[in-house]
Amino acid sequence: MTKVFIPLVGQFTNVGDTLHRSVLIEWLKDDCELHLYIGQADESFISGLHVSGKFIFYRSLIFWYLKALFFSKKSVFFYNPGEITGSLKRFFKEIFLFPLLSTYKFNSRPALKVGVDIQYRSKFNDFLYSLTNYFTTYSFYRTESSFLRFGNGEVIPDLGFYRFDPTQLGDRNYICLSFRGDRNLFNDETLIALKDFSKEKKLKICVVVQVRMDNLSAMNLRDKFSDHGMKIETILWHDNVSHSDQEKEVNRLYKKAKLTISDRLHVLIAAANNGSIPICIAPYYSSKIENHFNVINFSRNVFKQKESIAETKALLELSLKRDNEISKRMIVAKNVLEERKMHIINMLNKV
Repeated sequence: MTKVFIPLVGQFTNVGDTLHRSVLIEWLKDDCELHLYIGQADESFISGLHVSGKFIFYRSLIFWYLKALFFSKKSVFFYNPGEITGSLKRFFKEIFLFPLLSTYKFNSRPALKVGVDIQYRSKFNDFLYSLTNYFTTYSFYRTESSFLRFGNGEVIPDLGFYRFDPTQLGDRNYICLSFRGDRNLFNDETLIALKDFSKEKKLKICVVVQVRMDNLSAMNLRDKFSDHGMKIETILWHDNVSHSDQEKEVNRLYKKAKLTISDRLHVLIAAANNGSIPICIAPYYSSKIENHFNVINFSRNVFKQKESIAETKALLELSLKRDNEISKRMIVAKNVLEERKMHIINMLNKV
């Protein structure tokens, strides 16, 4: 059985960070022995990864690193799936991997990037990343822009789209909202449009939290709607609620939602997985969300807030008619990911 080494660290209070990482684990668990570095992750985050099969968790980075070096002639290395930032902390992590990656390359062992996206814009960081690319056997990027900058691979849908369930049926009588806790909320015109539109369509509004730091924006939204005479349901992420339980709770609401509006990528992916139409309306334009949904050919779902209530209501009306379109796009995305899964498994079986 092939040994696979993966550093699985991320934002420990973010359902989205386990959503796509758990997919890669699911793909590999039946054919590989997984050696997973989890660092200081708590039990809540670990439960959200849904790890099964033959695996070993490592708290010590040094012990995991040395073991990866020791088995470098017989194993495969996978980069941590997700977004690669240009932070100083990430810079040192990339430097730290160089000796390990060079050993894998020297021993002709695969080092794979699956489900990665590069968000930063820096010539120095581009140079650094091009060095890691030299050691990488093949890359599966999740945006076209990342592939065009660095090559050596192909573009696939975000791994999170693999969780799409085409059997989602039943009545949908909600609009779900979820917004970052570190950004400004949308304007009053958008809020009034949502209030009026939900009443006209007989839909309830619910604010959900997929990232614990977003509790603040959820409470602010609740208060703003209350100021406009409307009570809404609010699903916060309390400290005593585990990662898996919060994931179940937000998915329960997405299954009831006709529309989900958010400025968080993996909120919209999780919502689409559960049959809700995903759109972004925010004070700023999110090219990140646009780039990821363009990969599955679902465009025109990202908007900067309008200054007119009527414009926003018209936008919501058009979005509400896209349920069949998003369903078709999600089916294709999941099929593409299933094909790439088999391709990766075949690669591993040949080493």
